[in-house]
Amino acid sequence: MVGRLRHRLVLQRRVETLDSYGDAVLTYTAIKTVWGQLRAVSGRERYIAQQAQADVTHEASVRHSSDSESLVAEDRIVFGSRTFDVIANVDPDGRSKFRRLTLVERL
Repeated sequence: MVGRLRHRLVLQRRVETLDSYGDAVLTYTAIKTVWGQLRAVSGRERYIAQQAQADVTHEASVRHSSDSESLVAEDRIVFGSRTFDVIANVDPDGRSKFRRLTLVERL
């Protein structure tokens, strides 16, 4: 598995701050950059409000750490210019060696 971790992934945490008017502003801050494996799992296209929207589901495997373990559905992963929303975060074999992340890329 370790030899397959060839993608440089940036783990990002969602942060809400207030602007000068008191309105909430949503931003993301990088919490860690890790090596991981990223692969496409499935894709679909759907129409919402008469507009086509494509979603591609990916799976990422990264080494277990407190940062990778703490990722939740509000967080995201960036790979180059591509952004993936975290859908699920599991320890696949219960041994705390790797984390398997289910991600969705909205095109």
